[in-house]
Amino acid sequence: MTAARFIITALLFFSCGVLFFVCLLALRKRFTSGPPSILLSFAILFVAFYDIGYAMEINATSIAGTFFWVRFQHLGIQLITPTWLLFALLIVRRKRLIAPHVIALIYLLPVVALLASQTLGGLNLLHPNPGLAEGEILSRFIYDRSWTMYLTVI
Repeated sequence: MTAARFIITALLFFSCGVLFFVCLLALRKRFTSGPPSILLSFAILFVAFYDIGYAMEINATSIAGTFFWVRFQHLGIQLITPTWLLFALLIVRRKRLIAPHVIALIYLLPVVALLASQTLGGLNLLHPNPGLAEGEILSRFIYDRSWTMYLTVI
């Protein structure tokens, strides 16, 4: 392990610990703040999933290990944005509940993208032509960008 990779991994694990601590602090406020604190803690938890997944991805030594941690990262990557959007909507609407069909619409594309990302190593719906690059300090995971990736980014 190079010094740069060690420093980055240490920072990622440290920030993951801080994120878990802040997540617990937000979760403790759920009785006074209500649903916004729960959504905030979930958003922070998803960032922590992405954080720990990336730390493990850059230290993976095999393609199977890298694929596992990329799939793990997508648990956080795909769910951060809709959870944060719901948190912001609850804050703006002053804790008025959001209709279930609106929540379903907000989570529709991220859940489809999450399911597509879990096909890595098989169908490769979200990451066509995956592989490992040589000589990279950080993520060695490479893949071709496809229309599905651009659809999830938009």
